[in-house]
Amino acid sequence: MNYRRIRRYIQKKVKNTFEKNRLLEKYRTREKRRVEDIVKKVTATLVETARVYSADIVRENLRDMKMNSKKVSRKMNYRLQTLPYRKIISNIDYKACERGSNVIEADAKRFLITCSPCRSVDKRNRVDSKFKCKKRGGLA
Repeated sequence: MNYRRIRRYIQKKVKNTFEKNRLLEKYRTREKRRVEDIVKKVTATLVETARVYSADIVRENLRDMKMNSKKVSRKMNYRLQTLPYRKIISNIDYKACERGSNVIEADAKRFLITCSPCRSVDKRNRVDSKFKCKKRGGLA
């Protein structure tokens, strides 16, 4: 269900302000419940997978992702703006602690230029979206 489209339709078509506010509140709470449910399911699956493989969860700080994102399309920008980053991060931290997994926060700048197999860090490793290790000469 596309709640953005429903809200826009209600705001345009419903003239009675009491009815408009009632409908907007109804769909606001419905959307909120569905988003919370999806976040819980996704984070539980992620943490459970990490526990099964006895792996650590590595995440980077996504705080500036909204501002630094390239302008792709209206739909994608809306999705990035409404993504509940803090809720996802807090759920991952909570469930990982509950299930005995570790959560490591990686530095995004170094993370993008570090070769996984040899751990060499070089700015020249990444050119645009392509990654090629200058030390090993191969793709990571």
